[in-house]
Amino acid sequence: MTSPKTRALYQDDLFRMSLSNLCASNHPQVVVACKIYWVLFEGLYCVDKGHPVLPTQMMVGLHVTKHERNLLNEGTIRLRLEKPYTHYFCSESCFQKGMPLDSSKQTDFAVA
Repeated sequence: MTSPKTRALYQDDLFRMSLSNLCASNHPQVVVACKIYWVLFEGLYCVDKGHPVLPTQMMVGLHVTKHERNLLNEGTIRLRLEKPYTHYFCSESCFQKGMPLDSSKQTDFAVA
């Protein structure tokens, strides 16, 4: 038998549509996300700074989106909040309503 907490998490996911079902497989961001070998970016962290709190694909995806569209950090976060394709590119499995980070985290990642 599952615990009430596990049951609640499962029920929350039951009503979310998977981005792989929502996004068109020929959209440029989906195509590029599938072609990039994201594991290569894991090695860019300095050993003495520890393990990243947020997923590397999310952070790299946000930086690629930022430079591709010539946006500021705040604009990139806002775009990620609005577009399911940006969610997919940044490794989300379901559309998220909230912000996973604030714009200062993006700057911290770039400096590291």
